[in-house]
Amino acid sequence: FSSIISNTKNKFSTSVSFTYDKFKEFVSVNFSKDFSRVDNAAGAFFEYNFDNLSNFQVVAGLRVDNHNRLGTFVTPRLHLRYNPWKDAVLRASAGRGKRAANIFAENQQLFASNRSFSILNNDGKLYGLNPEIAWNFGLSFIQNFKLFGKNSEIIIDYYKTDFKNQAVIDVDFSPQQVLFYNLKGTSVAHSFQLEYNIELKHRLNLKTAYKYYDVNTDFLVGNLQRSLLAKHRFFVNLAYETSVL
Repeated sequence: FSSIISNTKNKFSTSVSFTYDKFKEFVSVNFSKDFSRVDNAAGAFFEYNFDNLSNFQVVAGLRVDNHNRLGTFVTPRLHLRYNPWKDAVLRASAGRGKRAANIFAENQQLFASNRSFSILNNDGKLYGLNPEIAWNFGLSFIQNFKLFGKNSEIIIDYYKTDFKNQAVIDVDFSPQQVLFYNLKGTSVAHSFQLEYNIELKHRLNLKTAYKYYDVNTDFLVGNLQRSLLAKHRFFVNLAYETSVL
């Protein structure tokens, strides 16, 4: 349901939802083999949108869910959009997330190894683990401009995820084991991306990007970088758009 409050500058929307998931999982770990389960959740959300019809917009949302395993929890989020000057957009966002980590389905590549699987916690309601909880924060800036008469665009993004609890997948403790356990300490992910795009000629566009990805987690052996995750990434794409006949 969507409507306005007083005028079109103030809008709101609400909704309700229900999800039902049935899982069948049989994996041999240290204390069980059968992890089949049924998850269901009922939720409702309210979202408020303010737009001054000029250069500023706010989207604030609040969601409440009742999950048969996670219990009742609240998920807030906030998005801001501002045009500080011509052809520029500044965005900011913040929010909280809570979810059930499907540790086997999300890490199927580990089954190709000869490692044994062990879950070090067995008092939680999801594989013996607690649900994942994290706060997300982000900033984004976009500027369009002319360079040597060509349409150009620069995009700068920074995002941070701070886990309050996480299902840690530890492949560094032992080459013969994969360990799953609740986070004890800190786990933080930083993401920075710089992107530059230019229209070299009509229908010929060049895209370039650099991304820095820093993920640190407290494991049993100490604070480590996430395994098999490249810290520096580069991207170049040259595209030509043909005319439509």
